[in-house]
Amino acid sequence: MASQDGTRVSAFRIEYVAKLGTWCVAVRLADEAGADSLHTCAATPATTEWTHRAGGHDGSRLVIYVDGVLAASREIPAPTWNATGPFALGHALCHAEACRNLTGSLAGAKVWDRAVDRRELRDGLFGGQPIIRYTPGGG
Repeated sequence: MASQDGTRVSAFRIEYVAKLGTWCVAVRLADEAGADSLHTCAATPATTEWTHRAGGHDGSRLVIYVDGVLAASREIPAPTWNATGPFALGHALCHAEACRNLTGSLAGAKVWDRAVDRRELRDGLFGGQPIIRYTPGGG
């Protein structure tokens, strides 16, 4: 779980969504708890293995990569807002409080202020090492 927070909610987040059984990247269209949210999701992860997940958006598309390979993408038909709150690892922001806590381990993170292309992800991020392990119930 990683998120870019606003005042009330996270504008952007990458997270494991247990009810869907998969990793997703999402944007909220306004800094309001009831605002619409758009997401795109990857295939169900292997829960006992370390993997590399990367997600982002360039203002017009949401993308999620698994081990350097594009797993899903979606057009963003509406403009997004500029969240000026903190960047958070391990949780998101819901109703101005931390929520959606990571139940797993995070070995490392890297954040850019721009869209990163497939080549940059595939050719050496983290030395090719996977960084996220999701274990249902933690651990």
